Amino acid sequence: MRTKIVLLFLLGWAGMVFSQISQAEKENAKKEILKLNSFHKKFRALYDETNEKLTQLKQNFSGQSLDEDFTKLQKQYKDAKVYNDTLARNYQLYLANKTILLDKGISEQEIDEWFGYKSDVFSKTAKKDEEVDTNVYMYFGKNKVLEEDIFKGKNDETSQILRSVINNKGEKSYFGDIIVPKNKEEFYFYKYFKSKEIRAAKNEVKTKQIFLDKNKNLDVNRRKIIEDSITELKKINHFVLEKKYDCGDYILQPELRYKFKKLDVEIKDGYFCDIRVFVEDGEGNEHIFTNQIGISILFFSSFGTRKMMNYKSSVRKVSYDAYREYTDEKMKDLFISLSDVMSYNYKVGNHYIPHDIALELPTKPEENEKGNAVYQIKQETYLEKILELRAYTDFLTLFGDSQNGLAQVEGRAKFYLFPYPFRFFGSKKTLGQIEYFPAVSPSVNYSRFEKDSRYVQTKLDSTNTNYEVKNDIDLVEKRYLVMGLDLEILKWQNKNAPVSLSLYGLLNYNISEMNIHTVSDTITKSVKAMGFGGGLHLSTKRFNNFGFDYKAEFSWYDFQNFNTYQSEKIMLPPIIPIFRNEVEVFYHPNGSPNQAIFARLITYNYLGSSNNQAFYQFQFGYKFAIGNRTVSGKD
Repeated sequence: MRTKIVLLFLLGWAGMVFSQISQAEKENAKKEILKLNSFHKKFRALYDETNEKLTQLKQNFSGQSLDEDFTKLQKQYKDAKVYNDTLARNYQLYLANKTILLDKGISEQEIDEWFGYKSDVFSKTAKKDEEVDTNVYMYFGKNKVLEEDIFKGKNDETSQILRSVINNKGEKSYFGDIIVPKNKEEFYFYKYFKSKEIRAAKNEVKTKQIFLDKNKNLDVNRRKIIEDSITELKKINHFVLEKKYDCGDYILQPELRYKFKKLDVEIKDGYFCDIRVFVEDGEGNEHIFTNQIGISILFFSSFGTRKMMNYKSSVRKVSYDAYREYTDEKMKDLFISLSDVMSYNYKVGNHYIPHDIALELPTKPEENEKGNAVYQIKQETYLEKILELRAYTDFLTLFGDSQNGLAQVEGRAKFYLFPYPFRFFGSKKTLGQIEYFPAVSPSVNYSRFEKDSRYVQTKLDSTNTNYEVKNDIDLVEKRYLVMGLDLEILKWQNKNAPVSLSLYGLLNYNISEMNIHTVSDTITKSVKAMGFGGGLHLSTKRFNNFGFDYKAEFSWYDFQNFNTYQSEKIMLPPIIPIFRNEVEVFYHPNGSPNQAIFARLITYNYLGSSNNQAFYQFQFGYKFAIGNRTVSGKD
């Protein structure tokens, strides 16, 4: 027995000796890993330096860059790729050596410390035959779509200049990419299951399984029938049974598939307001799915994957009534995941809200015939697309029936705050969408009066020798400068109805002038006021370019806190309350909303029963762009 114990001890000790690496071998291994460390350090510095130069070149690159600038940019891209691949190969050598040394008994911690760049992972650039088959297009507008590599292989001067202009992805023109799937790529339908339906499906399987467990001596045939039914239920309701919680949800249907055909998208007011997906079933019939509420562009990456498209209608293509629209009863309860058929990505530094645009993708059938199609949406961001200018006159003044401004100029711009649509009070039915504080619109208005009607007239009160305004409401009518902003508080609309309704608040600063007639002279004084209030705005359209707006507004003008004329015995009304009505009809050529004519009727009534003063404005004018964008000069 003692002999056996001694032998076992000797065998174990021998195994330990032979499995351990010698100190000399360990030092050699360390030297090899340190060589990889030195190599990585050297090329990492070159890689960082190259990318820093590349960043500077890209920032300075524009449509006015020279050919040599484009050549430098190309060279920096190639150098960065070479250094990246070199570091990737070095990292692979480190991993291979690490595997061998671990087998020899060297600890992972020691190996990682010798290399020093464990977390600095590089991957070799994919070769062209390894890349995903995706076609990239640049979308500049309707019928203005170009392939990204249209000038590939062309190095003449003209091609390089055009390439530099077209590929300019500055923050002022390039807002992001919309990606659509390959033509006829297959996806699964979804179906909405209520919580009680999910519980029922789980209970059905559970009940049958409990029955089998309790009846061990059940007839073989009957047991097989029940087992087969459980298997079938698990197959049909696989994703339902997998749900951890029993709350209602959209669940994938593995037996129901569709093929993608095309996508129509409209971007308006900072979100995807109308999305229509055209898909094809196994019989060749076309089905249209659409969204119920808008999807925010700014939050698309967070909420786009959760959105489902609802069934709208179908077009039959394989029967006697081919190409006729109809309602497919089988499709009514099915949904499409938006993330399957559309993706939107923005570039860092370009996460902003684009102008309104309507897209039909693909624009040509061959664009997504072989793979996904990426559309780089590029837009001009000239001031004329942001700033709305109006010039108009007042008919009542022209005909001598009023003392309004004869000529007026108005400028207004719209800035989006929170363009995030929600279901109207969380309704599941199509009751429209609601937005909270979607936008703010700063504005300025200048009015040119005739000389004899420009000033607010005053009178002398003989009882206290104070000067008073003859008609309080003249202080509002004869404002020659108004600047302020309108804040949309709530906005409701339905994508299937050409109408929107919003509540807004307003704040503005007003300046007018008044004459003080003394015994020896006439003195002119500026009168300031701060206006504040709120109103209701109803907007509707007969066509895309012909519409109607109505506003009902309550406002108060504070003169007391913005003028200090009491010491001069000039008494101004402290607050003037006004009820304002505005009706406007406008028309513009299709595609040119900033080139419109309009007619507008506005009424101002003194609010309350103590004063029945009022005045009216009937304006006719033109909404226009700032003008020609081209600037030329001579030396």
